[in-house]
Amino acid sequence: MTEIECRDEEDGRVSLRGRLLWRISGTATDNLGGRYNFSYQLRFTKPAQIPGQGVVVDTFTLTGTGVANGFSTLLRAKVTFDSGFNPVGFEFDTLHSLHHDNTCGGCHSPTNGFGDSQGMAIGVQNNGFVGPNRAGPRNQRRSPLVINTAFLSALMWNGRFSAPSGDPFDNSLGFHFPPPEDDARFPPGSPVFRHLLQAQAHIPPTEMVEVAGFTGVCRSNDLGRNPVLPVR
Repeated sequence: MTEIECRDEEDGRVSLRGRLLWRISGTATDNLGGRYNFSYQLRFTKPAQIPGQGVVVDTFTLTGTGVANGFSTLLRAKVTFDSGFNPVGFEFDTLHSLHHDNTCGGCHSPTNGFGDSQGMAIGVQNNGFVGPNRAGPRNQRRSPLVINTAFLSALMWNGRFSAPSGDPFDNSLGFHFPPPEDDARFPPGSPVFRHLLQAQAHIPPTEMVEVAGFTGVCRSNDLGRNPVLPVR
């Protein structure tokens, strides 16, 4: 159970507050053909009133609400969405990538502790599979596990994203990142970036090999056309 607040990035105003419950369940098949259950669900509990705003947060399932409000790329495209994926909708929604050819779950598989299913990660321009049959151009890293990373004061294999305070929940000294973010992007005492993992989550959308795509930040004649989703 985690206490959570949603704040406006401009003025820091709280728009949502409650407790977040994580649940994992469902069915998956491992490399040897064995089957086991898993699922991924986020749920708010104990509705809370925001002081001075008179807003009451009703208990609801985040994934269901997101899909109902058009957060699914497939829903917006008027494509039938397999209800079996509802519990993991955000994790496997290609909305996260510029060319809609990768997802969080592509590199952080629920069957691998929300870590990589490959020895070297395959990000954009993949074949749409997660697991041993995933194929596509490999990038320069093996994606780390996501489970329990909220409690780490340094992230990634080399600890390049870190909390100088030694506590990922304490932003009194800001958060240290390599250039171009460096120590300026997530300053000390920020009312918006209050947790190290929250700050780190802003990085993948800017990375070409993860979700930005090789044509996302370059002209098409620099790197050639995307063989999966060409630039139009």
